[in-house]
Amino acid sequence: DLHSFPTRRSSDLWQSMFFSGEVESLTVETPDGSEGYLHGHIWCRKLLKENSKVSIRKKGSDERIEAKVQGGFVEIRDVFTLFTEDAEWM
Repeated sequence: DLHSFPTRRSSDLWQSMFFSGEVESLTVETPDGSEGYLHGHIWCRKLLKENSKVSIRKKGSDERIEAKVQGGFVEIRDVFTLFTEDAEWM
């Protein structure tokens, strides 16, 4: 259910959290190109490309949701957390 995800637009800090949760997979656009991550991936942090798209598949679902983001970074641990200057669900 798309509405279970927090929707946030922020012009405060580029580090504002837009999304955090367990997902099956995540695809992001980095300055070096598109990268995909699966649940259980080694912990890491990646910068996001300005004016790019993030695609998320929730845990236990085949449905993908997408957001437009204005840079920031994604932290990949036991949960995926997306920090960005500004974002909106597509």
